[in-house]
Amino acid sequence: MFGSKKDRKIVELVIEFNLDAISRWIADDGEIEDIEKMEKNWKNCLIRTYRIDVLPNGQMSNMYFHREKGLISSNMGGIDFLENTHASMKNFCEKNKIQILGWERWREYLSLRINKKPILLVPIKEFGIIQTGGKLDNQAKILGREERAVQVPISFSEDGKPKNHIQIWRSSASSESVGYSNALASVSASILNFEVEY
Repeated sequence: MFGSKKDRKIVELVIEFNLDAISRWIADDGEIEDIEKMEKNWKNCLIRTYRIDVLPNGQMSNMYFHREKGLISSNMGGIDFLENTHASMKNFCEKNKIQILGWERWREYLSLRINKKPILLVPIKEFGIIQTGGKLDNQAKILGREERAVQVPISFSEDGKPKNHIQIWRSSASSESVGYSNALASVSASILNFEVEY
C-alpha cells in the first residue's frame, strides 16, 4: 500500500522547536517580525522534535505517518498541547508560558506556530522536488553543507500577492535533503532510502 513508487520516494520530515529561544521570545512579547533579529543558537538548548514520514499513496496523494503518535493521517499538520511530554519539558513549558506547539499547511508553506502565533513559514515546493527525484537549486559548487538566507512572505495582499517578508535560513547537504530554520524552529526534509517497518 505505502512505500516508494516509480515516480515518488518516501520523505522524512523533521520538525523542531527550540524551546529555550521560544521562552525568550515569549518573555519579550515577540512577533514573527522580531525573530530574524534574534541570534540563531541551538547549542545546548531544549528541543522538541517531531518526525513525519511522507508516504506516496495512489497516483497523486500522500499519507503522513506521525511517528511519535504511531498514526497515519491524510493531514501533514499536527498540534501538541504538551500534556504527554516528559515531566521536565512539561514543567519548562508551563513556567515559560509555552502552551501549544503546532504546524499546518498554509498556502504553499508549512506554518509552524507557538500558542497559535506563526513563527516560521517554510516553502514546501522543494520537499516535492526531492520526493519526485528532481534537482535542488543548490548554489555550492563543492560537496558539503550549504546555508544561505532566503526571504519568505508573512502577509499577502487581497489579490493574493506577497506583501511583507522576513529572512529565514535555507540549508542543504545533498540533492536529497533540504531544511529551513530560524532562531525558534526548523523543518528539514530528506529521502528515506530504506523500507519503513510498521
